[in-house]
Amino acid sequence: MNLGGAQEWRGAARNVVTFATAARVLAARFFMKSRIVPAWVLLIATPLIAEYLLGSLSIAEIGALPVLCLMYGGGAVFIREVARATKRGWPTIVILGVAYGLIEEAFATQSLFNPHYLGLRLLDYGYLPAFGISGNWTVYVISLHAIWSICVPIGLVEGLFPREGEAPWLGTVGRSIFGGLFVLGLVAVFTFTRRTEHFMASAAQFAIAGVLVVLIVAVALTRKRQRGSEAVSGGHPPRPIIVAVLALALGSAFELTQTLQHLGVPWWGTVLGMAAVEAVGVTYLARAGVRSTWSAAHRYAAAAGALLVYCWWGIHVEMALHGSSGLVAHAFLVILTLITLVAGAARQRAAKPPHRIG
Repeated sequence: MNLGGAQEWRGAARNVVTFATAARVLAARFFMKSRIVPAWVLLIATPLIAEYLLGSLSIAEIGALPVLCLMYGGGAVFIREVARATKRGWPTIVILGVAYGLIEEAFATQSLFNPHYLGLRLLDYGYLPAFGISGNWTVYVISLHAIWSICVPIGLVEGLFPREGEAPWLGTVGRSIFGGLFVLGLVAVFTFTRRTEHFMASAAQFAIAGVLVVLIVAVALTRKRQRGSEAVSGGHPPRPIIVAVLALALGSAFELTQTLQHLGVPWWGTVLGMAAVEAVGVTYLARAGVRSTWSAAHRYAAAAGALLVYCWWGIHVEMALHGSSGLVAHAFLVILTLITLVAGAARQRAAKPPHRIG
């Protein structure tokens, strides 16, 4: 027997075993122990809600979905995981959602600064020459992202997977991967927009936006960690269906503020209207959400009610931007959304109440 050859084979075998063990540990950390399915569902669902259900993109433009999954979905998963891993709950998700909206619209698409973005002249109403932005568009689009691009998809997917509760889905490796996908998506959208729009914001505009993003993220990540024991006892919360109806009403009122400009209302009046609607919603959820009787079913109902806003408002946007040619496909997406909401409600009823984090 060739002892040298045998030793080489044993050494190679040990290397294979070592590699297999390392691969198994990595897979366990990222996949097996990480509840990976909800993360992938959120990755795909987020752009479908944020762009296609809203009607900003028609179903005929579904080819853009992979890139949008990176930016929208990667961002939503990363934000959700950071908030859940640090046990800072929904307040941090909302604040990071604001940061997300600012990042996308100031850096990736630059719609906050481009007066001719997509030929829609989004900055005309409420234009502020000193900053090169529209007060109305800035408040409106960042709010859209914070609510419907981040909070609503997260609330929806957490409702579809209630047994996972509010625990993190991913470990450190998985969180880093989805964060990387988010950055990759931002770069892809920035590159595409730069080539098609031929616009670049000023260095001062980028700098101010960057500073604001850093400050917003700092506020989000320095909030006190939440614990279930801090919930306020007592009180009788409304039925989840009431929460859904309230979310639908407030979300609809928010969207309808954009029709005020056609009635001659000054831009600051529209902004005050948006702020008032948001103040009512935030105040209600902040007070109700800290009570021990506020359950996962209530949180899902809030997300479902807000999602229903896009089911009807998206038809209006679809018609305004793309005409009637894509209405049949859009209607199919609305029906799919309604089926998903019913499935989520059924899973909520079937699941045991998960541990409450916040």
